[in-house]
Amino acid sequence: MLPILPFIAGAVIGVAGVLIAGDKRTKKKLIEGKKYIEERYEEGKESVVAISECVKEKVKSKKTEAETKADEAESTDEPK
Repeated sequence: MLPILPFIAGAVIGVAGVLIAGDKRTKKKLIEGKKYIEERYEEGKESVVAISECVKEKVKSKKTEAETKADEAESTDEPK
């Protein structure tokens, strides 16, 4: 008899899950939650893109500054 108890408990939990998921209010809340998560995901992606563009610009400007300083150092080291 003891091995049948987990089966019965699982069946009861399954039926309760089906009843809860079949409720219109529950479905509405799940759809709202999905939309909320998708919106936040898109906002996060946009933020990451903006930050990566900013970092690329800074790296590029630092690289050009370093190249300019190197060129100036070379031109001052050469005898005329």
